[in-house]
Amino acid sequence: PTDIVLNDKGLFVGFLMPRATGKTVQTTMFVKPVLLKTFPRWRRQDLLNICIAFLEHIRFLHSLNIIVGDINPMNLLVMEDSNNLWMVDADSFQIENFPCAVGTVNFTAPEIQGRNYTDYLRTKEHELFAVATMLFMLLHPGKPPYSQQGGGSPVDNIKAMDFPYWFRTDDEEFSGKNAPQGPWQYVWANLPYHVKEAFHKTFRKNSRPSIDDWLRVCRRYQVMLAGDQTSSELFP
Repeated sequence: PTDIVLNDKGLFVGFLMPRATGKTVQTTMFVKPVLLKTFPRWRRQDLLNICIAFLEHIRFLHSLNIIVGDINPMNLLVMEDSNNLWMVDADSFQIENFPCAVGTVNFTAPEIQGRNYTDYLRTKEHELFAVATMLFMLLHPGKPPYSQQGGGSPVDNIKAMDFPYWFRTDDEEFSGKNAPQGPWQYVWANLPYHVKEAFHKTFRKNSRPSIDDWLRVCRRYQVMLAGDQTSSELFP
């Protein structure tokens, strides 16, 4: 709120707030032909701009001990200028002991899958799973991290932390045999190693980077794009 509204008798009747503009991420970005038609000039840098704006919103809310809870692509509004992002539907935010009563499977952490959202208070650790999921779906426009070929249901995949994308560490290698076909494997392959590592830690190892960690990951990615060290195509 930016101001209160009084009637001619000086009685409170409401408040003023900025008007959110733009269209939802779900309807503009999460279907490839729609994204290419809606924002034909966008490059991978624009996806990172949205990621960073989103992370900065979350960091601010967390500093006030506010949990968004219902992070999903219908509650984010974008426009041609990818540096601008609106978060809406704030009436479901978790504040103090008032729980967020809604949510969606893809953004729900493994340890709270299947529980009634009204029966518990979410933590920032729960929120970090949802944040990482949103970042993954922004960088792989519209594709949830646990979606795979021939896999189980989203709930089962999340509970099992069955993240399907190829990744190699010093002591083990994940084959990526169930990764979704189409552009998604190429998008994943063109991500810098440090970005893939952060997603692997989240979705395979259940070790969730902080908001500040993710901001460092995204800004390092920006530097690599500016230096032509990795593909700037939306769909490499």
